[in-house]
Amino acid sequence: MIAKGNGIFASAGCEQIDLRYRVSRDIFDWQRFLQFFGIENEEEAKTASVSCRTLEPDKLDYHIHFHWNSSKDSFTLYVSFHVGAFRESEGEREPYAERFMPWLGSFLANDTAHADIHVEFEYKVEGMRSRFPLPIKVNLSKDDLEAEVVGIDVLFASAPEGISGAQVRQGKKNLTIELTGTIRTNFSAFDIKEEVARLSSLSMRITEAV
Repeated sequence: MIAKGNGIFASAGCEQIDLRYRVSRDIFDWQRFLQFFGIENEEEAKTASVSCRTLEPDKLDYHIHFHWNSSKDSFTLYVSFHVGAFRESEGEREPYAERFMPWLGSFLANDTAHADIHVEFEYKVEGMRSRFPLPIKVNLSKDDLEAEVVGIDVLFASAPEGISGAQVRQGKKNLTIELTGTIRTNFSAFDIKEEVARLSSLSMRITEAV
């Protein structure tokens, strides 16, 4: 893997974006999907995984881990974008990361689908801090049992950008923001740069520069 640079993910402090789709078999061309991977026996297809690099690893600092689980009625598809780029490797094949989402959407009957989303941002404490006053030192009992609260969970009633909650963790070296929620993906129009930017804008609303 290429060391983190200053690309889409690293410049925003974004470590990963995870998307989970649950799709019923009647709207998913699962036979053609399995054929793409050379899988003829469906028993072998209950779960499998692949990784996808970008075609321009010197410019695009991310890669994708993709895996799926199948059941009698549906498939669960997991698409995970991670910071860090891979170099070309022997035996690799399409789809590459830049075109992965349109490729995945080509197997669905609809242009869009709902996804559970989990996002992680990480910032150095020298440059960023939480807007919540962390850490908090408290005494838990009369015998002066001292504790330090280093993280909190919050809920957003308005679900900005489709995000319904966040976890804020204040470490000694890093501040970690995890966002969770539900979004609707347009596969053909999906742009990872725009996705990182809109999610970063929300993360920045609950943090501030030191």
